[in-house]
Amino acid sequence: MYACVGKGSQGSVLEFRHGFEAHIALETDYETPVMDVWALLPAIEPSVSKADCLFLLSLGDRSALLALGEAGDLVEIEETSTLDLSHRTISAGIRGNFAIQVTEASISITDSINK
Repeated sequence: MYACVGKGSQGSVLEFRHGFEAHIALETDYETPVMDVWALLPAIEPSVSKADCLFLLSLGDRSALLALGEAGDLVEIEETSTLDLSHRTISAGIRGNFAIQVTEASISITDSINK
């Protein structure tokens, strides 16, 4: 795993040699440049059934939600009642029972267990 660290003339590429070993299990092309990605629990989105994982993508001018199904198929969720997809996501994550999304326009907090 590699990371860009520092900035300017003091910046470098750092190689992590310890920790978890990553294996590429899924690779896909997306038509828009992706700024950041977060993995979320499928329980936060009631319209998704039998998904192994949800991926929240931060794009240049909006966000996108992708569901990874049991068969390994990746499907974009067009509408969601729990997340703001019309604005770019700045940060997202799971804290306890809650999924949190921070966009340029709002903060969404969803109870990810009691859906």
